[in-house]
Formats: sequence, structure tokens, C-alpha cells
Amino acid sequence: MTRGGSAHLASIMLISSVLCGNALGQAGKAMPSKPTTSSIKPCLSVGQITCELIKIDSGAAWVSPYWGYNAPKLVCDGEAFYTLGLWGEQQATARGAIYKYQAGHWVKGYEWPGLNYQPGMLLLDSQQRLIVIYAKMLAKPVILRSLAPGDISNFESLPVPDTIPLAGYIGAGIYGDKLVIGYIGAPGTYSFSLAVLDLTTQRWSGPYLLAHEQRDTEPFTTWLYPIIQPDEGGVHLVVSNNPGKSIAYGSILYMYIPYLTMAEPPKPEIIAEIAPPARLGTTFGMAMCRTTDGNTYITGTSAAGDGLYVFRRGTRRKVWDSCVLPELCGPAAVFEDRCRPRMLWLTSADRSNRIVVSRSNDQGRTWKPMLTRNLLSGATARSLSFLHQISSSSGSVMPKLPCAVLSTHVGPTREIWFIRLRAEKE
Repeated sequence: MTRGGSAHLASIMLISSVLCGNALGQAGKAMPSKPTTSSIKPCLSVGQITCELIKIDSGAAWVSPYWGYNAPKLVCDGEAFYTLGLWGEQQATARGAIYKYQAGHWVKGYEWPGLNYQPGMLLLDSQQRLIVIYAKMLAKPVILRSLAPGDISNFESLPVPDTIPLAGYIGAGIYGDKLVIGYIGAPGTYSFSLAVLDLTTQRWSGPYLLAHEQRDTEPFTTWLYPIIQPDEGGVHLVVSNNPGKSIAYGSILYMYIPYLTMAEPPKPEIIAEIAPPARLGTTFGMAMCRTTDGNTYITGTSAAGDGLYVFRRGTRRKVWDSCVLPELCGPAAVFEDRCRPRMLWLTSADRSNRIVVSRSNDQGRTWKPMLTRNLLSGATARSLSFLHQISSSSGSVMPKLPCAVLSTHVGPTREIWFIRLRAEKE
């Protein structure tokens, strides 16, 4: 990745301050359009919900070990959970580490140097082998794969073609053995492309240029933080666009790109945007959840900065509805209950840096808080930085209820945590 990408570190700090500003409002209401009525059967009782919060590791790091909203940071193979971290006070000498949670505790495995740009991401192939992807400054991305399922100590390098000479702000998703990455890089610094690796044959297709950089006149075209969820026929893609010097992120864009026509991508759908001539605010996409009934949910912020938004797109109408939760802020993600159809969970944070878990029985039109968990240790307050919920696009065996990893900081010390919901009746 080129050095120009480092300028967006300031944008990261801006996003954090915008997402968790002053407290506003009361209960969230669907907007902008009135929700249609739906005859949904009541969900089965899940009993008392409890929340496990387990520290994975801590140490000095120049940036949050979970920096980024777009990339999978937690996977599950049905036997154990896995995550990864970034450590080191200096960007140039930062290192990465893999962790495994089994039998009630986290164990550190493979460590590597040279993690000098952004934290990595973690996926699983069809044989449940770990795949690690990370960016390097002024270099190709690195892709590693464990030698055996469950192995956190031994990895091999997978080939990256010369047609991908640089890659930053990488997002990735996997479907079977089809690995899809999205990134900015050549041509130029901020052009956005997708590329697909068939893990069975080790053959790449692409890269496919989806958005050529345009940073001469505002609004700029700068697609960042791609959220990628492949399926059998193509790729669901969400990006946040940086439109100018005064607005960090001005729109959230969505498109579905069939594999057969990736060279001719469709025009993006606008989920939300800061319309000209507005010059302030941040509209940013955090996570995507596609449910078994065909709906797509995106968590994010709007230009008004009035709380957490859950955007929803149905299968019949290519229209994005939204629900705003004024008492919540980012980061956040939607999760589909694996036992109770149409029950959704929302893992998020409030403006006091507490973890809040909410539930919806009406396709995300309304949300009911189920539990709140403090990030406190005695009198020491922890500031929540990033939260990554497990996603099926990581190749994971999905748990029944939400689980996630998150990063906090107490002074100069960074911490990474594992959070898991449990119910009396699962």
C-alpha cells in the first residue's frame, strides 16, 4: 500500500468521535418511511440472556488491534473460536498473533513480524483451515493458510499475482473455497478493485476495477472499508466513500456483482448519503448481515449523527428502509438467531461505552434492549474502540447466539476481548 493511505488515520479518529457523541433522544423509530405491517409469529422464549466477557490479551499497540469495520476478525470451526491481534508501539515494527479459544481459555499461537500497515483478518476454508490476510506498506497483500484444521502454529503462504502489486483497506469474504478480496491500490492509490482466488486450483480471476480514484474535484471517489459477502452466484459489496477533505465519509453504497459479469459491475445503490451542499457529518457502514429470508441489514451512521442506524433491504423492493436508535452508537452488527427464524440480535455500544445487546422480532423495525454490560475494572474505565461480530462470510460454523471480539484501551494499554451470549433455552 502507498503512504497516501496513512492520511486516513485521522479519519479513523474522527469516526470514533462522531459515532459516540453526546446522548440524544429516546427509543428508536423506523425511518424515513413507515414500516409495512407484517404477520410474524411470536418467537420462542429464550429465557434469561447472559453475557460472557473474556480477555484475550493486552499490550502496547500503535493502533487498535481490531482497527477497521469491514474485515472478519473472529471465526469458529465448530470446535473452537479463533482471532488475531496486532501489537507494537511503532507502526514499522508491529507484529501479528493468532489466538485460539478452547476449553475455557485463550492460547496464543503463530506470531509474525512486518504487520506495518493495518491489522489482519481471519477466515476459514472448506476444510476448516485458517486463512490470514493482511496488508503491507508498499507491497502485495499477504495470504497465509494453516497446514491443518485447528492448527494455530504452522502456516503456508498462498500466491498473490503481480496484478495485485499494492493493496490497502482490504476486505474479504469466502464462500466454500472461493475467496474474494476488495482493496484500494493500483492503478493509483485509491482505485478500488475486487479479485477472486479459487483455493482449490490456486487460480486468481481479476482484479476487476470497480471504481477508479477521482480526487481532483469534490465529491471525490474513494471507496474504503469494503464489506464483502460472497454467495453461490456473486458478491454482495458495501463500501463507504470519502467525498472530500471536509467530510470523512459521505455515503454508504451497496451492489451485488455476479461472478460472470464482474468486469461490468452494476451502478451502486445508495444506502445513505450526505447530500450537497452539506459539509459536515459522517455516513459510514460498519457491518452487513444477510438473513435466510433474503433481507440484508447494514449497521452504520447517518449524516445527522443522531444515533446508530440499522438499514434494511428486502428481496422484492430494492429500497433501503432504516431504523435509528438514538441511545446507541457504533460499532454494531446484526446477527440472525440460528434456532428461531426471524429473530435478530444487535450487538452494539451506548454513549457510555457499555456493551448493549438488543433483539428484534419484526425484521429490524424495532429493537428491545436485552442486556447491558459495563467495560469497567474497579474505578478504571475502558474506552471501546472496535467490535467485530462473527459472520457467515468468514467461512465459520455459526453459533446459535451472537459472539464477537472487541478492542478497548486504558491509557496506553490496548486490550482485546471475547464476548459471547448464552441463553437458558437455546
